Amino acid sequence: MTTSLEFALINASAICLVPVTGSVRTGMVPQRARLAHRCWAAVILSLTVATFASPSSAATAPKVVSTFPPDAAEDVSTETVLKVQFDQPMRAGSISLEWEGHARESGFRLRGPVTYDESRHEFSLPVCLRPDATHTVSVNPGERHRNFQSAAGVTADVFKWTFETQKAPKASNGAQVVNISPKPDSEVALMTLLRIKFDRPMASEWYGFSAGQDPFGGKCQIAGEVTYDAATHEFVIPVSFPPNWNGTLNLTGFRSADGQPATAKEVPYRTLRTLVSAETEARLAAAERSEELIAVIGKIRDSHSKIRSVKLTATSTMEYSAEVWSYRLTRRTSVFAKQGDKYFGDVSQIMNLRAFQVGSDGKQCWHRHNDKLTVAASDDVLRQNVSIAEGFGQLTEMQPVEVIRKYRLEYAGQTTFNERPCYVLRGWASLESWWSRTKMVGSFNEWLVDKGTGLVVLTRHGRMSGTQFLYESINEDLPPTLFAVPQGAGLVHSPVEPLGEGYDVRFLNVIDGTNGRMSVRWGKHGKAGRSSSGLN
Repeated sequence: MTTSLEFALINASAICLVPVTGSVRTGMVPQRARLAHRCWAAVILSLTVATFASPSSAATAPKVVSTFPPDAAEDVSTETVLKVQFDQPMRAGSISLEWEGHARESGFRLRGPVTYDESRHEFSLPVCLRPDATHTVSVNPGERHRNFQSAAGVTADVFKWTFETQKAPKASNGAQVVNISPKPDSEVALMTLLRIKFDRPMASEWYGFSAGQDPFGGKCQIAGEVTYDAATHEFVIPVSFPPNWNGTLNLTGFRSADGQPATAKEVPYRTLRTLVSAETEARLAAAERSEELIAVIGKIRDSHSKIRSVKLTATSTMEYSAEVWSYRLTRRTSVFAKQGDKYFGDVSQIMNLRAFQVGSDGKQCWHRHNDKLTVAASDDVLRQNVSIAEGFGQLTEMQPVEVIRKYRLEYAGQTTFNERPCYVLRGWASLESWWSRTKMVGSFNEWLVDKGTGLVVLTRHGRMSGTQFLYESINEDLPPTLFAVPQGAGLVHSPVEPLGEGYDVRFLNVIDGTNGRMSVRWGKHGKAGRSSSGLN
């Protein structure tokens, strides 16, 4: 049976008739090195989500019937597959797990795609676990983190279990660091790509460091996808440093391919307030002339220009971490569709609401917030910001070089995602924008673009969050009911709010996140600012 993603890509390939010109080579990150299956990897099954309707009052809450490791287990391997089985069918795109202690004493790191077995109602998560630790894991731990739901939309009961992991193996002739860049005891940028090369083959999923807390509250963190080049034995770790920092990274947690801990190493660095290095600035300047990058952007634009209708699901994953180990995993699913001047966006799950939807049937724009429904004539909503399956906003209005400049893009090589070759693009504009507004160090964005179709299949922001896109329908007639003003008992029609003093334009956003930032909003703006509700 063909999965939703494969079905979409097979069909989508027919719309991408313009080949990429020039040879495409593996860029800064070697193809085999990239760990593309991290926490935001696919749920490997057919995932069809329409709208998130309120569950029937007769439906029962799902209950956990089995876990692996089992409760009270001891000497659990630090590389295992965590399993959670329920007593009824579940929504595959909805997950909430939390480790007690916020990774101070335990924690996990995903090392492969999360999957859901429909026949067993069971989720499987390949993980690395912190060694020699007591792990207490909660299902649906809090009011804002209760995403495990039945297929009927009923929230699962809270469940908690505990197990202990085996001790880390003792070091014996451990791997040695043979090269580090930037040079130790030097001044580095606040966002630095740390390159660590060892003298032998390493286990790609085992890495980390500790640095202690900065006296002013800042801390060093892994801030992006970690990659490993098996040919050169080199890790590339994006690290965010606090401003005006002077300290030491203690390289711990690395293991050689035979499972032996690497020899620990201390690496001193210092920072001022330089956000990115001169080397990075030079790469970004050169990227505007990169034939590979210009060709990829052109392919994305050509693909989008051939789409007359599309329906997709966006599965967003958040992995909350403290330095190296993560302590919470959440996953929620949204739905987007567009056909001509009709469109629809549903972010109910992400916003933890019974319903939050914005849409248009081409004549009327509407907004549903739980049971409250607001409808306005399309001509009265002057700013309709709609971007679905577009990759980068306003692609049809911009030349590839303009897109590269706007997002501060660079070509970062190729990888394989869901067994399909993909281009990897890295954008630094989000990092710079966040720094200019907050003086806090964020991270860059990354896009995985299917090489055959030119469609964005994955976006990542730092190490902690990412969204996977599954194209359920492309260039097929979509049902008018998908875009129509919602009907049904219990809906309360609310009049459109007057613009009022200081506001002169009504607006809405239906942006699926393929541009790196999902947004579904309804509101108004003007000299008085913006008054609206929604996501981002």
